[in-house]
Amino acid sequence: MYLDLLSAGNNGFETAINRSFPRFRSSRLSAVVTALQRVQASPIQLNMANLMHALHTWRTQDPNEWANRGGTNGVAYRLWMETKQRLRNATGYLPYPNDPLLPGGCPGTTLLGTYVPPAPEGVGEICHGFTYRWLVARGKLPETRPAQGAGWNGVVMAPVLFPNGVNTYAAARAGGVLQVQAGDLVGFYDPNTLLLQHTVIVEAQNLWFGANNAGTFQQPIGRTQVNLNAVPMGYAWIDGGNQWQTPLGTCDVVYRRFP
Repeated sequence: MYLDLLSAGNNGFETAINRSFPRFRSSRLSAVVTALQRVQASPIQLNMANLMHALHTWRTQDPNEWANRGGTNGVAYRLWMETKQRLRNATGYLPYPNDPLLPGGCPGTTLLGTYVPPAPEGVGEICHGFTYRWLVARGKLPETRPAQGAGWNGVVMAPVLFPNGVNTYAAARAGGVLQVQAGDLVGFYDPNTLLLQHTVIVEAQNLWFGANNAGTFQQPIGRTQVNLNAVPMGYAWIDGGNQWQTPLGTCDVVYRRFP
C-alpha cells in the first residue's frame, strides 16, 4: 500500500480534523496528531504501534469527535487502515483487528477488508495498477513499483502479477464451473499473443472487482464491481471452458492464488 496520510510532509489528516469553531479538540486527538508526526519522521515499528494505540484510544474514548472531525473525507478511517496495514505487512503485528465502519463518501476502495487509497491517476487508473496496489496493501506482493508514473501496461505488469507465465496458472473456469475464490487474482490473456490484457480481484465467486473494466465487461471507467451473472450481451463465457468472449475477441482466463 502506498504511503498516503503516513507519508512525510502530508498534512491531510490535520487539515481535515481542524475546525475554526469550536477550536477545542480532545487530548486523545492531539495525541494522534503527535504520533502521526513521529511516524512521518520515522516509520519504525514502535512509532506505528504507538499511532495505532493512539487511534484506538481516540476512537473508543471520543466516539463523537471520531465521527465528526474524523469523518471529514473519511480521514480517521483512512489513517486507521493505512497504519494497520503498514504495521501488519511489516511485522505481522495486528493489535486491533476490529476495523471502524467505512464512512460514507470516503475516497478510495475497501475490498475484502483491505483499503486502497485513490490512485494518483484518478479514473485513468489501469486495471493492473489497481490489482497491484490491492495486493501490496494486503501484504501479498512487495512494493516494487512507483506510486505514480507510466508503465502499468500488461507487458510491464505481467511479470509482477503472473511471474511464472500464463501457461503455469490454472484456468479460472473448468467444466462450466468457476474455480476461483475471494482474494484470487484473475488474469485475461490474449490467446494468440499471450499478452496480459486485463486483471481483476475476486470479491466473491461471481463478483469480480477492478479498474477500467470497460473493454472486458463494458463497465464505466474507474473502479467497479462486475457481476458475472449480469454482464451485457456480447460478453460471456464460451462453452464450459475458460475463454471469455467480448466484442473485441476472446481471452484465456487464469487465476493466481496467494497464501
